[in-house]
Amino acid sequence: VIGHIYCWYPKKIIRPEKNSITEFECPRKFNMIKRTFFILLMVNILMLCGTVEEVVADDKKAKAGIIDLESITITASRMKGAAHESSYNITIINEADIEQAHAKSTPDLLKDLEGAYVYDSSGVGTTGRVNMRGFWGGMSTNQLVLIDGVPQNKASDKLVNWDLIPVDNIKSIEIVRGPVSALYGDNAMSGVINIITKAPTAQPKLKVSGSYLRYNTQNYNAYVSGMIKKFGYYFAVSSKSTDGFRRHSDYANINVLGKIDLKVNETETLKFSSAYHEKKEGAFPWALTEAQMDEDRRRARPGTQSDKSKVRKSDSSLTYLNEVNADLNMEGTLYYRYEDVDSYYTPTARFTSTVEQIDYENVYGLLLSCSTTPKIFNMEYLLAAGVDLELDDFDYKEYAAPFQARSVRIGDYTVNRKKAGPYIHGEVKVSELLKLSTAIRYDFVAFDFTDQLDAPKSRIRNMSNINLNCGIVSNYRKKSKFYVNYG
Repeated sequence: VIGHIYCWYPKKIIRPEKNSITEFECPRKFNMIKRTFFILLMVNILMLCGTVEEVVADDKKAKAGIIDLESITITASRMKGAAHESSYNITIINEADIEQAHAKSTPDLLKDLEGAYVYDSSGVGTTGRVNMRGFWGGMSTNQLVLIDGVPQNKASDKLVNWDLIPVDNIKSIEIVRGPVSALYGDNAMSGVINIITKAPTAQPKLKVSGSYLRYNTQNYNAYVSGMIKKFGYYFAVSSKSTDGFRRHSDYANINVLGKIDLKVNETETLKFSSAYHEKKEGAFPWALTEAQMDEDRRRARPGTQSDKSKVRKSDSSLTYLNEVNADLNMEGTLYYRYEDVDSYYTPTARFTSTVEQIDYENVYGLLLSCSTTPKIFNMEYLLAAGVDLELDDFDYKEYAAPFQARSVRIGDYTVNRKKAGPYIHGEVKVSELLKLSTAIRYDFVAFDFTDQLDAPKSRIRNMSNINLNCGIVSNYRKKSKFYVNYG
């Protein structure tokens, strides 16, 4: 109909050379309109064909008894919801995707993610970095990394040891791009990456695997999972070691994870998780000139033959879940994280400039949340509210270490950081095609910085900030959306 309306918009032209015969021509503007209409018409036809195909496919699945599960996200609203109904840019990597990827590390799973840049600063595949939305990853990447909802960013540089997150323990990954600070506070400016680990299975399951590759590279993984009455269990261990393709770039790590779930009653569940990680690595290989590569491709930079580092990290969390009824859920998570690093590092080509860096960190946190999904005036609502509390103690020391022997202390400071962040998030489904959402959060952070070598540099600083987020999403067709989000 629209096509016919446009076609009946001619322009009358009188041409004397043709004996004043009246002719009709479409003006240039109409030609442009016609081309635009044709493109839009084709797009609509393709969308219609796609809808028809979906209907046919759904009919075939229904006849075959196949249930097509929706992609569910927890990260985008801090409670379960359909990913295609959220006003955030979300990608979910599920268990099937992980199995098909054959990834050697967690950053490998994210390397093809749109809007993300993944690289390895070590050159030997042991120090992965993930950037989103153009933020540089030398120090903080301004993205929050969670494991089962628990923050993992270090206090010192806000980075994450990606190689201490074994791929074999991951069930799914939820990536939310763009500012999510109204829900998660600091670090969540470029987005949130929530890594969800495997849970106890209903039936007993055991898996053991291993591999041996060049440069004496060995990988071993094993896990056991199952259920004993009301107790669910999942225990996993993995290790990796390699001599590295460059000399002195040896590397080894071990990861142990244990999870226990207790179904207290029909509505209450307790979940306990504990993990231990340890890695040792030699020197970063650094770059070689073309002449050096021609001479010896495996050579290391002079002076780094004794460089080494050791990292130990442990995580523990206890979660209480209470599904009061179909519309009301309460959750609380108490967590503790410890991490220490001891490394000899040669930052320049001068052999005598080697330093020893020692730091350790204790993190205590409490996450409290409550969510409800009432129906008011025939409209569906989602309301989530909670508070994040965290206490960090960070200690850093640096020594001059010529010839890899501890010498003069050249750096010594401590940081005590306290954080409180209450938030509230709301969504309303105006119709089947339109949903509105908003979130607001107040963050208060207190820093106590003490310099043991230069007291005048010590500082006590309190900061606060209010973050707001608003979004509109329209599901114009099945599992597709048009959205606008401001944060």
